[in-house]
Amino acid sequence: MIEVVQAFDRSPIAELPSDDAAALERKLSTAQHLFKDRPNWLKPYRRIEILHRLAALVQDKRADFGRLIAREGGKPLTDALIETDRAIDGIRYAANELRTWAGREIPMGLTAASVNRRAWTVPEPIGVVAAISAFNHPLNLIVHQIAPAIASGCPVIVKPATATPLNCVELVKLVHEAGLPDGWVQTYTSCLIPAGRAARGSSFSADSLMIKAAVASQGLALVRDIYAEEAIGSGLVRIPIAASLGTPLSYYFVTLTQDAQKPRIRAFRNWLLGEIASRPALVQFETTYRWPETATSVEV
Repeated sequence: MIEVVQAFDRSPIAELPSDDAAALERKLSTAQHLFKDRPNWLKPYRRIEILHRLAALVQDKRADFGRLIAREGGKPLTDALIETDRAIDGIRYAANELRTWAGREIPMGLTAASVNRRAWTVPEPIGVVAAISAFNHPLNLIVHQIAPAIASGCPVIVKPATATPLNCVELVKLVHEAGLPDGWVQTYTSCLIPAGRAARGSSFSADSLMIKAAVASQGLALVRDIYAEEAIGSGLVRIPIAASLGTPLSYYFVTLTQDAQKPRIRAFRNWLLGEIASRPALVQFETTYRWPETATSVEV
C-alpha cells in the first residue's frame, strides 16, 4: 500500500493499493489492444466532447482539487487554486487543438512522374503513451500528459508521483465520468523500486546529480535512501544527521566527508535538528542518535 500524507504535518490522508510488475503488464496489454483495434479508435468529435465534459467536471470540483493539491503537495491554497485553473484551461486547449489538427498537402507535379497526382499527410495516433509525473504540480502536470493523449487518440498509462498521487486518481475518475471508455487512461501507482536497479539508474536523475554535487563539495544533498546507499557504502559521502523522516521512502542528508565540519554545514545541521526537536511527529529517531564526529563514524 502507498500511504499518502499531508505535506504540512505528515498526518495520513489516504492509502492506495500499490501496483506490481504484473499489474503493469496487464495495463500495457490493455492499452496495446485498444491501440491495435483501429476500427474502434475514438473519433475526433468524441474526443472533443469528452475533453469539454472533463473540463466542466473539474471546474465543478475546483475547490476540492485546490484543497487536495494543498494537502498532499503543500502549496498555499491560493496557488493550488491557480494550478486548478491552469489545469482546466489545459484540458480546454487540448480539445480546441483538435479543430486545427490536420495534415498538409504535399506539392506534386514537380516531376514528370508526379503529374496529375495528389499527396497529403494525415496525423494519426502514434501508440501507447507512458507518462511519469512529478510531485510539484500534482494536477496540472497530469493534465499536461493525459489531455494531449486523449486529444490525439492515444491510450495512456500515467504514473503519478508517489508523494502526490491523489489528484491523478481523482482526475482519472472524472475522465471516465466524462465518457472516455475504460482502458484509454489508466493509472500506475507504485513505490516499489528495486534497490539494485535504482543504484544503477540514470546518472542524470535528480538524486544522482545531487549526490554528484555533494561529492563536488557543493554542500548537502537530500536524496532517497535507495540512491544514496551505494555512495555511502563506497565512502564518497557520509550522513551528518542521524534521523530519518517517517515517510514510505526514507531520505538521507549526505555530504562529502571532509566538508562535514564546515561552519555552514554544521549551522544547517543545528538548524534542522532544532526544527526536528520542535516537531517530533515528523521524525523517527534512531536508537543511538548522535552527530558523527569522525570520518569513520556513520549513523544510519
